Amino acid sequence: MDLGRLVVTRMNKKDIVGRSRQAKSNLSLIEKFSPQHRQLFSGDVEAGWNGAEEGRYVVEENALARPLGADCLTELADGTMIAASRLGTVLIRSSKGIWRAVRGQGIESLLCVTPVSLPNAEFLAVGELGTILRKPPGIDKLLPVDGGDLPMGNLLRIEGNAEAGWFVLHEKGDELSLLHSRTLEAGQWRFVRKETQKGDLWNAFSSIWMWRTNNGFGYTVSNGPIHIMDFATGEWTERATPKNERIAVIIHSPNGTLGALTAPRGGFSKALATVYFSKDDAQSWVPAALPFKSTPFPIMRGADGTVPIMHSWDGTMHVSGGSLSEAHVSKDEGKTWTNEGRSGRLMSPLKSGGLVALNFGVDRVFSIIHSADGGKNWEVEYSTSDRRADGAANKKP
Repeated sequence: MDLGRLVVTRMNKKDIVGRSRQAKSNLSLIEKFSPQHRQLFSGDVEAGWNGAEEGRYVVEENALARPLGADCLTELADGTMIAASRLGTVLIRSSKGIWRAVRGQGIESLLCVTPVSLPNAEFLAVGELGTILRKPPGIDKLLPVDGGDLPMGNLLRIEGNAEAGWFVLHEKGDELSLLHSRTLEAGQWRFVRKETQKGDLWNAFSSIWMWRTNNGFGYTVSNGPIHIMDFATGEWTERATPKNERIAVIIHSPNGTLGALTAPRGGFSKALATVYFSKDDAQSWVPAALPFKSTPFPIMRGADGTVPIMHSWDGTMHVSGGSLSEAHVSKDEGKTWTNEGRSGRLMSPLKSGGLVALNFGVDRVFSIIHSADGGKNWEVEYSTSDRRADGAANKKP
């Protein structure tokens, strides 16, 4: 019996599950990741579903119409913003705040998007089950990239170019690997580095962060150190975390600033956690003087120089913390702060000076919101809310 793939999504206040029209069989997954079980499909295989075909795919149709999530938010040179989403979808925001979706043929969740300069691609998207997709210039469609001999697992990020080759961050269980191939299409991948997400009694779950630099990319895990790859030389540089402390969170702002929230090894005591930022790819770190005592999110520097835990293009820093998790802003490297008196959000600064943020509101309805005034006021640009669905559900027979 082969039930195919199931789709689980959020429809307003409810979690719903249904069958996939695009992936009615699991045969392709068996052939790719478990060929020794191909014989199970050699005879007649029942679909395992009863009832009429009509209405069977409503859940998938709803999930495709309103994909949930926007990971790896990235702004392109022309002001367009892209984000990885579910069901093989990339969400694209125009400079005027209009969102649209482009999709591939599969339903795998996409986990990150990367702008590239290739004749056949404006950006790449990677995700579950070794998925690599590309968006051709001028075409609103995602096309598959042959992964070559990539091992089974999820792809969390991709960086590279035609000269330096391509690096993917690969996840299988709690093992994380960085793999490299000289070519993107039908790549021959070799292991470069291996990390683990396992924690221990004193040092909780370990995380990994990867970000783009001007000349390559950097990455680190909770225990450090920080590794920087230079595409021009092909060489790695190793740099210390702030005071060699354990990283709780690290954020790379669009203007190149790194913000790190650290905690002493042997625990994550919020009272002892400290925030640092670096403007030189982790060669040096400066502690941030914050307007509250309790642990904030890490600092991101805004475009205008303000100091929240995120840095805008102008240098503004945005940080959320305190007993009420309020948002504070600084325009002078954290010397003075303004309490904006609103709930803090993890934001993505735009080159235009605006801010984009992700919001899970009442009943976990997902939305993407935008602010044109530094975060004082917000408007919803994209939402998974569907009033028609509520109306249909409440309609009496």
